[in-house]
Amino acid sequence: YAKPPYDPTRDFEAISNRLTSPPVISASPMAEFRTLREFVAAAKAKPRYINVASMGAGSTNHLSMELFRTAVGIEMNHVRFKSGAKMDCCSNRCS
Repeated sequence: YAKPPYDPTRDFEAISNRLTSPPVISASPMAEFRTLREFVAAAKAKPRYINVASMGAGSTNHLSMELFRTAVGIEMNHVRFKSGAKMDCCSNRCS
C-alpha cells in the first residue's frame, strides 16, 4: 500500500519475543582460517573471495551476515539457498 491507514512505527508495539536465532559461522575443515579473527583477516585480504550461504535473501541468516559484514568492514559473496535443508547437508555425507 502506498499510504496505509496506520503508521507501523507508531501504531504497533512488540508484546513478545517468539523466536531467537543465534548466528553461527562455520567453515570447512580445509579452510585457511580457524578463528573468527582469522576469518575476518582472510575476508579483508581477499574481498569477495569467501562465499557465505543463507536460507535466502532477506532471511534472518542473510540479514545477520550483512550486519556482521558491515560491522567488521568485509565483502563476501552471498549464496542463496531455497531452503535451510540444503544448508544442513555436508558434501561428504549426502547422497
